Amino acid sequence: MVNKTKFRIIGILLAIVGASFWGLGGTVSDFLFQQRDIDVNWYVTARLLISGFVLLMIYKNNKLENLHYSNIF
Repeated sequence: MVNKTKFRIIGILLAIVGASFWGLGGTVSDFLFQQRDIDVNWYVTARLLISGFVLLMIYKNNKLENLHYSNIF
């Protein structure tokens, strides 16, 4: 029972952090587009490449053996 409560608290905290980063990302991208004249296509490409690289590093470091197609879908 304690384990469920711990995972629930971690899940709530991760949801709060994710929502905060989502809002911060929108504010930063708005600033970059309006004030720094950054191209939208460049920004999206860079963001996706960086996030993909981070996910690959997390996968490599954790060696997630349970990450299989049938477990995801």
